[in-house]
Amino acid sequence: MNIRDFEEKEYNILLDMILLHKQFPNKFTKEQINFFSYSWWDYAGTKSISNGYKGISKSALEKVNKYGLNCKDWKHYDDWYKNNDIIKGIKLIAAGNSYSPQKKLFHSEHNLPCSQINKELMEASNINDIKEILSKSKVYIITSEENELLTKKGWSKKRPENAYEILGIEIINYWNN
Repeated sequence: MNIRDFEEKEYNILLDMILLHKQFPNKFTKEQINFFSYSWWDYAGTKSISNGYKGISKSALEKVNKYGLNCKDWKHYDDWYKNNDIIKGIKLIAAGNSYSPQKKLFHSEHNLPCSQINKELMEASNINDIKEILSKSKVYIITSEENELLTKKGWSKKRPENAYEILGIEIINYWNN
């Protein structure tokens, strides 16, 4: 089975879950649907659809250069995570709700929060809707400070599509994908 077949099959499964939930709202809890769609679109969005990170912020790239990190091949979260201890006493990456007292330099962040994409997915009525919604989702490497800016602005659960631009977070297409 090639990636294209896999995606089509996954789109159908997600659509079936959404439509079943609409038809029988008490059959699946919202948490079950959320878990499935978060898991699926996060996997598909970062692995097969987008082929990894879509960019890195200018500030994050400056930190990469400052610490002499050779991350040109680190296109997925796992690549960053497995190199998390490359700098003694500092973790490289944090994603989602991964809180720790230890300092982290970077944050793996969706341009639009998972909850926002999930809410839109729950309104989908066909595979084209799902594809359109997911096509808006991109994952970037930003600094922890830039992530704090998003949080302080109140954009953890919902944000405008131009949030990075509004906050002056410049994204660079570092991996050319």
